[in-house]
Amino acid sequence: MEQERKISKPSMIGSILLLAGAVFLLNLLVPPSLPSRILSLLLTSALLLAFTLSDFRRLTQAESKVAYLGRRWLDLSVLGLLFLFSGAKAVTLARMVGNPQQAVALTPAYDLYTTVVLIAIALKLLTQAEWVSALLEQLHLRPAQTVALSFVFAAIVGALLLSLPQAVRELAEVSFLDALFTATSAVCVTGLVVKDIGRDYTLFGQTTILVLIQLGGLGIMTYSALLSLLARARMELGDQLTLREALSAESLGAIGQHVKQIFLLTFAIEAAGTLLLVLRWSGDFPGWRTLYLAAFHAVSAFSNAGFSLFSENLVGYSGDPGVSLTIAVLIILGGLGFPVLSNLMTYPLFGRKGQPWQLTLHAKVALAASGGLIVVGFLLVLLLEFDQGLRHLSFPQKALAAFFQSVTTRTAGFSTINIGTLAPATLLGIMTLMFIGGSPGSTAGGIKTTTFGTTAATLVAILRGREQVEVFRRAIHPGIIHKALALSFLAFTFLNVSIFLLLVTQEGGFLELAFEATSAFGTVGLSTGYTPRLSPVGKGIIIVTMLVGRIGPLGLASALAEQPAKGKYAYPTEPLLIG
Repeated sequence: MEQERKISKPSMIGSILLLAGAVFLLNLLVPPSLPSRILSLLLTSALLLAFTLSDFRRLTQAESKVAYLGRRWLDLSVLGLLFLFSGAKAVTLARMVGNPQQAVALTPAYDLYTTVVLIAIALKLLTQAEWVSALLEQLHLRPAQTVALSFVFAAIVGALLLSLPQAVRELAEVSFLDALFTATSAVCVTGLVVKDIGRDYTLFGQTTILVLIQLGGLGIMTYSALLSLLARARMELGDQLTLREALSAESLGAIGQHVKQIFLLTFAIEAAGTLLLVLRWSGDFPGWRTLYLAAFHAVSAFSNAGFSLFSENLVGYSGDPGVSLTIAVLIILGGLGFPVLSNLMTYPLFGRKGQPWQLTLHAKVALAASGGLIVVGFLLVLLLEFDQGLRHLSFPQKALAAFFQSVTTRTAGFSTINIGTLAPATLLGIMTLMFIGGSPGSTAGGIKTTTFGTTAATLVAILRGREQVEVFRRAIHPGIIHKALALSFLAFTFLNVSIFLLLVTQEGGFLELAFEATSAFGTVGLSTGYTPRLSPVGKGIIIVTMLVGRIGPLGLASALAEQPAKGKYAYPTEPLLIG
């Protein structure tokens, strides 16, 4: 660290401070005009050059370049952000000068980029200070806090990328709030959108959304662990604890192997899904377009995101078994969770002959609950919508559409029927399934199938007068029961608060607003069509609901709570009347 302090010469520091001060004064005090904007870009470019030279000098004179990059990751990330949004400012200004009629419409975007650049400059100046670097190194976050912040950080970065001129077809039509909503929906693998991503976003914007889906589906911490494994670096205990929290892993011992298996399974399943969709769509679209559509929808399906590049989602394929069954299988595999898939992969059929094989209790509960809920959802949609939402289809097509909607309802958000035309009873049933969601360790949301199964088993035990909660001839530990009940209560409470806030701030019926909130909390993405009509406040409520749904209300409570202190005493018990 001593060498790094000697690197920045007073002349370089003075130049940086002088240029930064000039940029701030010009943007904050001088009225906007073409000359002032051009001068601002020139000064920002000079400042970027000074920052780059300073960082390059530090890097070349550091004893360990790898260690230096590890310590200064935030500093260098901010520099990259500066380059990106300074370029966006230049492109937007060129458009404003080239087409004066659009200058007024493009001004909000230009102002947004200016704000981001000024914030980045301030952050860059702060991270240059040694006391800030020391503070960041001493900042110890608990695993739940790291997981929560990783999703928030990814959503903000994604929003900034989606607000770039290269990301949208008409810059004036997509606000930063719209970009934040879309990015959060992608990172939380929800699928709710306020803009048509196939029409309003460019290839760069759609690819950004796809990357956010993949990041959000597996988790940012999982990717950081993969990079550590590829670099053959040893993960610290804190990182291992964070990964165990993020992946719902049972132990620390096999974290590395678990991460490798997750990536192998993910890309193998997504590649198989892509191939099947390419074979189905090969005659409908040009070659590259077919591959792109197939890959996008395969990743979106396995990640349980529900994003589609088609304006009507998959409504045009309601009677198509090739598309419907491929997407449905991908959704089911993604929603079961990696612990279940890993357990299934140990079956002797997959190359481990001679080894004793049995399903874990977790796999049994997850498979039983998932299968039962798919059957219930199938019957619900088929019977209630037989002569309504499904009336235009033949009986085999009705059965296929009902099965597909049952699968996608709990977690994914794809639709082959118009959700806005469904009966209120059907919508209520779908809301229940969305609230339950998929399984732990998966890409799905909701309270999870095992939470639902544990709660149901507890109720059965109470009704039968049993003190022990039993499932598949195994007793469930009281601590797990308490966690399941706490999670269910927190989820139900938060969802009701979200619905209440939407009812207070939005103009709409109770059912459509409640459906919207439940879809966001369950990170499902189904909508009756109300999403584009949300006000800015409504979008903010749904953004927070999606984040809480993806992180989990119990995870969020753990992240916000103080470190628990172990009590050295126990109070006496006393009877309490219930019911």
